[in-house]
Amino acid sequence: MAARALAGGALQPIRTHEATVTDRGLPFRVRVVDSLARKAAARREPQARPNPFLPYDPALFVAELSGRYVVLLNKYPVIEGHLLIVTRNFEEQETSLSGEDFAALCHCLAQMDGLGFYNAGLAAGASQRHKHLQLVPQPALGELPLEPEIRAALEIGALATALPFRHALAPLDPNWLDDPAAAGPRLAQIYERLLAVVGRGGDRGYGGYNLLI
Repeated sequence: MAARALAGGALQPIRTHEATVTDRGLPFRVRVVDSLARKAAARREPQARPNPFLPYDPALFVAELSGRYVVLLNKYPVIEGHLLIVTRNFEEQETSLSGEDFAALCHCLAQMDGLGFYNAGLAAGASQRHKHLQLVPQPALGELPLEPEIRAALEIGALATALPFRHALAPLDPNWLDDPAAAGPRLAQIYERLLAVVGRGGDRGYGGYNLLI
């Protein structure tokens, strides 16, 4: 599927090189983009669609999920196998995630060991207003530099730890993936608790945060 989309030009990977950056004593693995010329050119085209998901390019289609979502290949992937879980109808990217959103992600995680993430709005790095979660395969990532600190925090059940930036953590049970429909509401409850810890819940709004699963 990806090979066909690549051969047909629908898939246009972005070349990067990797570097390790230390910030406030913590190591971060960063992918540095070699060139965004093709993506920038596509945005300048007069006929470029303002919303690439309505309609989506059928060459990037992977699967349907519960009639409410479609799974697409990311047109401009930095990592091979990068998937998008997109609402079939338009929803704002900054809106809170629902139990159905999490269930859709769990359906995908049950099929592929990976890292799911959500960029809530422009300030969090979202390039599209149409609501979408993302998933990249774990083997392509390798071990993340912050994993030891995160694992240590989860072992003591900490929601917030000594990491030098605003954040919140919560452990998840891998067995929940056996029943994605039931896992969705559970994850939504945990998500709301995490938002409250970092000051992004309730009447304070939901914009400007990143969620990693």
